[in-house]
Formats: sequence, structure tokens, C-alpha cells
Amino acid sequence: MTADTMQTQEGGSLRPYRSGLVFGFFNAINWQVALGTPMVLLAEALGASPFQVGMAYAFVYILTPVQVLATPLLHRFGFRQLMSAGWGLRSLFLLPAIFVAVLARISGPEPWMVNVLIGSVFLFTFMRSIASCAWVPWLYAILPPGIRGRYFASDQVISGIGSIGILVTCSVLFMTLPLFDAFIVMYSISFAGAVASFFFLRRMPDGEKPSTISLRRVFQETPAFLLKPSPFRRFLAASAGFAILTTPVAPFCAYYLRVQDALAPGNILLFTTMQYAGVVLGSLMLRNQIDRIGPRPFFFLALILNVTVCAYWIGELQFGVTDTAWLPFIYLLFGMGAATWVSATLSFLPHVTGGPSRPLLLSLHGAVTSLIGGLSPIVWGYFLKEPGDVPAMDPVMFQVFFVVGIVGLVAIAFWLRTMEIPATTGERVELGSVVMRPQRAFTYLINLVDVSFAPRSGKPEDRKD
Repeated sequence: MTADTMQTQEGGSLRPYRSGLVFGFFNAINWQVALGTPMVLLAEALGASPFQVGMAYAFVYILTPVQVLATPLLHRFGFRQLMSAGWGLRSLFLLPAIFVAVLARISGPEPWMVNVLIGSVFLFTFMRSIASCAWVPWLYAILPPGIRGRYFASDQVISGIGSIGILVTCSVLFMTLPLFDAFIVMYSISFAGAVASFFFLRRMPDGEKPSTISLRRVFQETPAFLLKPSPFRRFLAASAGFAILTTPVAPFCAYYLRVQDALAPGNILLFTTMQYAGVVLGSLMLRNQIDRIGPRPFFFLALILNVTVCAYWIGELQFGVTDTAWLPFIYLLFGMGAATWVSATLSFLPHVTGGPSRPLLLSLHGAVTSLIGGLSPIVWGYFLKEPGDVPAMDPVMFQVFFVVGIVGLVAIAFWLRTMEIPATTGERVELGSVVMRPQRAFTYLINLVDVSFAPRSGKPEDRKD
């Protein structure tokens, strides 16, 4: 190894990869509107039921098998070509949302408009799933080991700024413009962010076309990993249970606050902003501590935080009137709980996914967790909707939802107590900008490309291949 190569691996500059960081900023502006609370609020404004809202919110999760099936395309098309095609096409499916918002402003909402929105979200997430299999392997292919940690940290900060910035902007739009005018403007901003992210994505240096694990091997080996008792399967059960219980919380709380409590959309988005502030705060406070003492106590901290959120909502639903003064704090706790669970998981996964099967095990963990978690909003949406033509949520069933959440989270705590969780693993999985999307973090684990974890230091000999 030459001295120049050593210097590049130990230190190196982020300058050649700044386009990726700018991509992360504009991409955050894009997806926060297209897949987050603004999308839920637009669906509600068009007359969507809880079942329809749950279905639209779940697409990003339940389409994860598409991501697995698309991974072999990397060997044929390469990182940049595959991801650019997927990201470019998905941007076009923001236009139907703008179209229905314009028509709703002119003539009022019609039932068919909800179906158009849901269909556009489905196609948006479908193209996203095809392209997403390229992103993390692409970064590992082009980033020198010595700067990966710095790149991912920068990506998290920049995407965080973009996410919180667009949420605040949307909140201001709701407070200053008529409802559908606000949707038209924010979706137009989202589309502009999608176009900008595509432009900067194309400026990223490409990597060598990777080899991937064949789908035949996936289908041959997956049953054994899922059926044979092992630490991986035990942890997969805990992860899937946590996803089932927590994934529906964000969309249904936003829907309830809007439909049942008639809160202004701008206020709901400010609460969502507090959720992401909690994500950032939790990640910054706990990251070094998890590396030092291991993930075990932080799994239980995440469960406690989520139990607290569920208990609050049960109390509020019992009284029938939501105390908005406490909601920012509750959303903050919910964000901290999500970030804590994901940080602990990314620290613990190396302990149960070692050896040559690591890429497949990571793929299975991401696919199963995301798919099962994504089905949860659809199922709960069916039970939470009130009968009749007017969209409404059943408050009694919403209480049952949170009671089931508490029981399930306590059961996960007892399940984790039976598992061997080391004090520290010495390595962790690094996934760029996960800090701002903890509930979708595991969709980024879904690839069948053999990539190493980010090293603990910049020294080449510390790299885990």
C-alpha cells in the first residue's frame, strides 16, 4: 500500500463526495412531504379513512421485498444508473398529488382523489424500493474507510436540517395559506427537492459494479435462518414485534388529532418537528454511550419511552380532550425512543450476523422487520375506522391500540432479558441519515451486496471485511 493510499484511507477529504451530502439535504425535503405527516394530512383533507391512511403510510415498508428482488440489478446496471433511474421516476409520482390538491381547491374533495393519491404513493415507494438497494452499498464502494464515519455523521446532520426545515416550512404554510393552497405549495417544494436531489445524485462518482448474492441462494438459505433456533431469530422476533407496535403510532396520532380533535395542520406538523428533534437529541446523547457500555440498557430505555407515550395517549383518550400543552414533550419522547431503539439495534446486529452469511442476515432482518411493521398500520386502520361515509376514528379502539402497545412492549422487555447481549460489539452498522428516519432505518439494511461495516477508526488494519 502506497503512502498516498494510506493517507487517503486514514484521513481524506469529503470534497469529492459533497454531492452526496447535498443529495441527502434535498432528498429529506422530498420524502418528508411525500411519505410523512404532510401526506397523511393531505389524505385526511381528501376524505381518507384510517384504513386508507394506514395503507398509504405502510407502502414504504410492505414494498421492501421489491428492494430485495432488485438487488441483482446492481450487477447489470451499476449503482448510479440504477439509483438515478429509480429516483428520477419516483419524482414524477409527486405530480398526481399536486394535481388532486389543485382540483380539490377548485371544486372540493371527491372520493376518487384519495385513490389517486394512494396510487401515486404506491408508485413513488415502488420506484424508491427498486433504487434504494443501491444507496448504502454505493457509499461503501466509493468512500475510503477512513472517512466513512465522518461522511455518515455529516449526512445525518444535513438531512436533519433539511427534515426539520421542511416541517417548519409546511407548518408556516398551513398557518398562512388556505388548506389546499398550502398543500400545492409544499408538494411543489417537495417536487423541486426531488429534482435537485436527482441532479446532485448524478454528480456522485460511480463505483465498480458489485457482485451480489443470487436470489436462488436467498430462497435456499432463508428458510433455515427463519426456522432454525438461533440468537439471530430471537432478536428478529423482538425487532419485528417492536415494529408492529410502533410503526402505526405516528400516522394514526396525526390523523386522530386532525379528525377527532380538529387541531390545525400547522400545529400537528410542529408536534412532528418535536418528534424529529427528539430523534436528533436521542442520537446525539446516546451514540457514544452505546459504543461504550453496549446496547442492552438502551433497548430497555427505548421500550420505557414508548410505554410512556402509550400511557399518555390512554389517559388523554379516557378524558376525551387532548391536552396540547403536553404533546410536544410526548412527541419528543417518541422520537427519542425510536432513535434509541435503532441505535441499539445497529450496535447489536454485528453480534448476531457474523460470518459469510452477514449480508443475507442483514437483508432478512431489514425485510422481515419492515414488511411486518408495514402491515401493522393497514390492519389497525381497518379496526380503527368508524362505520359510515364520514371519515372518523373509533376512540375506544384507539385506546385498545395503545393498551396492546403497552402489553406488547412489556413482553418484548421480558423476551430481551432472556437474550445474551454483550457489553460492546466493537463494531456497528453505519447507515447514512438514519438518525432522521429511525422507523424506516431497516429498509436500508435490505441489500445482498457484501459490504463491510464502517471501521471504528480510520486505520486500514481496523477495517472489518
